[in-house]
Amino acid sequence: MKKRYFRTAIATAVFLLFLMAFINPGGIFVAIGSLLEGFQIGPLLLKLLYSISLMALIQLVLLIILTLLFGRVYCSFLCPLGILQDIMSRIRKPFTVSYRSISPFIRYSILAVVIGSIILGTRALSVFTDPYANFGRIATAIFRNGYVFVRNSFVYILNFFNNYSIAAEQYSVVTLNSFFAVSTLFILLLVLAYRYRRLYCNILCPVGALLGLVSRFSLFKIRFSESCIHCKKCEQVCKSECIKITENSSFVDDERCIRCFNCGSVCPVDAVSLSHIKPLQIIKKKEREDADPVSRKEFITKGVFISLSIGALSTIPIRSLLKKGKIFPVLNNRSIIPPGAVSVERFIDSCIGCHLCTAACPTKILRPSTTEYGFRGILQPVIDYKNGFCEYTCISCSQVCPTDAIRPITVKDKQKVRIGNARLAPDECIVYKDSIACGACAEHCPTGALKMDKKEGLSYPAPAIDDQLCIGCGACEYVCPAAPKAFKIEPLSVHERRKTRDDKGVEIEVDETEFPF
Repeated sequence: MKKRYFRTAIATAVFLLFLMAFINPGGIFVAIGSLLEGFQIGPLLLKLLYSISLMALIQLVLLIILTLLFGRVYCSFLCPLGILQDIMSRIRKPFTVSYRSISPFIRYSILAVVIGSIILGTRALSVFTDPYANFGRIATAIFRNGYVFVRNSFVYILNFFNNYSIAAEQYSVVTLNSFFAVSTLFILLLVLAYRYRRLYCNILCPVGALLGLVSRFSLFKIRFSESCIHCKKCEQVCKSECIKITENSSFVDDERCIRCFNCGSVCPVDAVSLSHIKPLQIIKKKEREDADPVSRKEFITKGVFISLSIGALSTIPIRSLLKKGKIFPVLNNRSIIPPGAVSVERFIDSCIGCHLCTAACPTKILRPSTTEYGFRGILQPVIDYKNGFCEYTCISCSQVCPTDAIRPITVKDKQKVRIGNARLAPDECIVYKDSIACGACAEHCPTGALKMDKKEGLSYPAPAIDDQLCIGCGACEYVCPAAPKAFKIEPLSVHERRKTRDDKGVEIEVDETEFPF
């Protein structure tokens, strides 16, 4: 069946483009990555829940139409985590599988819990179960850092021979806790894919469960013609383990079938096809009940579940009321978030935790959180100025965010956003403490918020801060030579705009020619 090779080619291209979007999130890969991310179910739903986006609505409708026509093809060649599992399953030699009866109760219970957690105002469960977010964390923490290790090793060898044609890259910052969580997930996926192929997709993935509900009513489905000889070859290669062949019947669980077309490629009599014609088979009532795992009771249960879910989602204002009641409070809303994120509350609500922004950040000041936001925002990005500062002309994170948790902003707008205030501890400043001339903070301040003023009793000028000009970029904290640092950035839980005019109403112009970075 040529459809299988066509599907494999598309899936391979999509996976490589996604991988490059995380490994090298710059240039053309920003545009390609943004296009592909626009067709990821999890980010699309979050974008629609927390912002008005006509494009996101159109993209979601297109995916629904695609599923209603052909079933869960999204899982087959558009989901990077699903494709990754296919690659993992090929590590071992080809092996035969058989039909696996999986109760729909498990996957729909997980879907219900995830939807319920979103309504209650926490994104933690969706962060851990969304396939795109999981792929993003694996790609950033494991694949990208692995690529950087190989690249930097090659650069080191070239430098040894006085060849400096290639520059080294910085690793994506990953905390020990987040690396443990991502590594555990990666190993779990590897084991499941190695032994059971797409079992994760058909049990744990809420997107798979949601598309499975729609796929049940798809127009085109895998069908068996009367020429089927019941050899079970199709059942043995089914990566979803959803084909059941008996002596006189052939059955496909349409909710689990991802339309990989493996079955058609091995059929010796070409009895398998993607068709909207009803199955040409005669199955006795008892055999039908044995083959089809969806009983009448389960079908009614799913119908009730769908109704309750739609009703719950239609009452999204309940989420705000529950948040006001602090059912899932932010344990620390004093964490620093990127320009364009607007506020800590909004950022936590709309971020899916894919870590694409951490990969795109050129100074690697974005890292996964652990306890900074509490349970609601676990593994979502937070700014840490230990490795650098937020460059004055950089808007990389806002260009790649798939959910608009970091809204797209221009460089000019970014330069007016205040994400925090610089705070000086005079007892740690070497000008105050050791009477040493400094001024590194003022030299690096891009907005002129820091000036060196003469103060009584000091031998040298000391830093003076204008809070209304400070944007909280962290340059002063990063370059401060004192240990511990004399400067700390005090976060703003709700972003503000810096002062652009002086007391006389004259616009304040920043002389960027004096700013060396």
